[in-house]
Amino acid sequence: MIKSELPKKVEELGIFFESFDNTPTAARIIAYLFLVEPHYQDFDTIREFLQASKSTISTSLNALSKKGSVDYMTLPGDRKRYFKINPSRWLELTKKSLGSVTAIESKLSDVLAIRNKSESPEFYKEIKELREFYLHLDKYLVKAVADWEKKK
Repeated sequence: MIKSELPKKVEELGIFFESFDNTPTAARIIAYLFLVEPHYQDFDTIREFLQASKSTISTSLNALSKKGSVDYMTLPGDRKRYFKINPSRWLELTKKSLGSVTAIESKLSDVLAIRNKSESPEFYKEIKELREFYLHLDKYLVKAVADWEKKK
């Protein structure tokens, strides 16, 4: 990628990552670390590129580290920490989030059992349809993950 295109691409990708419950700064850190060469960057380089305050970058990096979206590494003879995306951790987090589909389906089953004699049959029907969607989705996600694991 041409260096002059990097700010625009980071912004575009950052906006996308905001949709996954990331703050604007955290989303742009993720985007930057996915796109920049080398794939690891120190705190000051990230701060300078994003033109954000030290506290904002620090808060965002801490949150991303806690979530497992970003790791850090050190280099021999260098005291700086270099931040990077951990693709294998992203894969783990993605697989884990797929489990929420099963959990939602289960909770919706509980809701349906409680609302069995609902005074709002249309609402009950909509919840039932939602549960059926999650059940269907879960079936295919489990199969997709198993197929992907075999392919590896």
